[in-house]
Amino acid sequence: MNTLLASAKAEMSQIIPLSELGLTQNKTLKLNPTKKPLTTIQGEITEPTYLFRVEAQENTDAYLYLGNLRTDLDFYLYKSNPLEDRSARPFASSSRPGTQDDQTFSLIKKREEIYIEIRKSPPISLRDNFNLCLQILAYPTGQNPNLTLPNDPLFNQQWHLFSATHKGQANGSTANLNFDLGAPEAWFFTTGTKKIPIAIIDTGVDNRHPDLKDNLWTNKAEKNGIKNYDDDQNGYIDDIHGWDFYDKNRNPLSWAPQLSGSGRANGDIRKHQAEITRSHGSHVAGIIGAKGNNGLGTSGINWTTSLMALNAANNDNMFTDNDIVEAIHYAIDNGAKVINMSLGSFAKVSPDDFKRPGQYNNYLDQTRDQYRKAFNKALRKDVLIVMAAGNNGQLGAETQGWKNIGNLDETSHSIHAHATKKHLDNILLVGSVDPDRRISSYSSYGKRVDLAAPGGNKEKPIFETDPITGQLSSTQTADYGIVSTVLSDRANDLETSLGVGKNESSYRSENGTSMAAPMVSGSAALIWGTQPSLGAKEIKNILLKSANKLDTLKPFIKGGKSLNLYKAMLMANNYDIDSDPENMPLCVPESL
Repeated sequence: MNTLLASAKAEMSQIIPLSELGLTQNKTLKLNPTKKPLTTIQGEITEPTYLFRVEAQENTDAYLYLGNLRTDLDFYLYKSNPLEDRSARPFASSSRPGTQDDQTFSLIKKREEIYIEIRKSPPISLRDNFNLCLQILAYPTGQNPNLTLPNDPLFNQQWHLFSATHKGQANGSTANLNFDLGAPEAWFFTTGTKKIPIAIIDTGVDNRHPDLKDNLWTNKAEKNGIKNYDDDQNGYIDDIHGWDFYDKNRNPLSWAPQLSGSGRANGDIRKHQAEITRSHGSHVAGIIGAKGNNGLGTSGINWTTSLMALNAANNDNMFTDNDIVEAIHYAIDNGAKVINMSLGSFAKVSPDDFKRPGQYNNYLDQTRDQYRKAFNKALRKDVLIVMAAGNNGQLGAETQGWKNIGNLDETSHSIHAHATKKHLDNILLVGSVDPDRRISSYSSYGKRVDLAAPGGNKEKPIFETDPITGQLSSTQTADYGIVSTVLSDRANDLETSLGVGKNESSYRSENGTSMAAPMVSGSAALIWGTQPSLGAKEIKNILLKSANKLDTLKPFIKGGKSLNLYKAMLMANNYDIDSDPENMPLCVPESL
């Protein structure tokens, strides 16, 4: 994938003050995509409209992104000067007029002049000057494969990646569908790499799923070695794509043979439900790395990646601490750069329990010590750990006898939250934000939570009386859950209404901080792929510094921060480790 900016970002990008451009200066911005693909124009606008001229040195595919700090500005592209040619009409314009993030794609032919007009919206007299930041990312025509949106048929349901494509319509919903991670913008830099392995400690990953199988991590020594022999001497025999730490075998889908149609045919509801639950790890994996632009299902944040499947769940979908800790060590020892733990509050403990002497307290002490050793090892090995905050956000309600169980600062905590009391520089705890830019009702919260990311908000069914039969029926409102991959032999189940049929693949939407965490993990890996010299601390810092600061999140998430992948990618590719990223001249608005 294209990583031009990763290799020589200083030489291949330029920042031009607005004062140096404009028709009054009789200057033309010349795009030379082979040498400087990224051009940033910034400055102050003192008039309701501003116009300047651009010329391409060769046939150029250009992506234009306008982000401003304090007001709504829109842009329009003309073939001729609209001040001189009254018949001139724009051939392209903002795709999101009236918002603080505008964008468009355009082809500029060799030696062709176009005119870019910046307008304030609404076009009223300015009382103050307004900051402008316009970025033009240009490539020779046909040389950047990432100029088009992925052709995956369910991409239009993935509002969290690019909300402009979402075609759903919610009954009575106030969901703001201009809220997304900016994935297409980030994909200009890269669509992923196999060089940044991502460990998924979960219920396993479906290694048969056609949207996942090509992106699985592969232990080449074991794949090309002797069967039933530990070829790489890592203590695990035939661990080709990962390991099942519960059943202690090479298959992170050791329970897959149970997934036959006979159970459903015999009415084994419990077994059928277990199959649904067992999709959790595959769903998480798809958010991170479902193969993109392959004409199938969904697109992951990473079109190309390396997913290490580590199952730490028993047959009842319960996680054991020993298995989780062992999985963390395995991931570190086998080269994972990012570890995703969408485990939520898997061990809820009252603060009073930590004050009680006895066997239980001794167990907790031992367990916390195990986690801390594993997390500190990850810190030493420069591995980023991303954890889901949990889904106990009752926002004041009493749950299981504990008040405010979802507040990770005040009451019940998971063991991993206690294990991160010092909040190591390589750990991110992730809550969930919904399409309305509010904390998801289910999300755990508190100052311990570093960052929020889209976790979904599935609308409840609306029950109506049929005018003919008089019977109640339900009409499902638009689903703002997170659509991703599930087990590949379940395409005909009612629960997989979003199933798309190739090789029996299936898809479903889910909600939870389990969905929010892989958004961060996938983003971290994507960024790391363009800047492999950065460390886990720097990746974490970039994700936090580039996040949107939302007032709606401030009571619940530290700093009110919500993940913005595109802003993070921009920051990473202009990142000076010795400077404060917040002071860098980037085209990134303070809030959406």
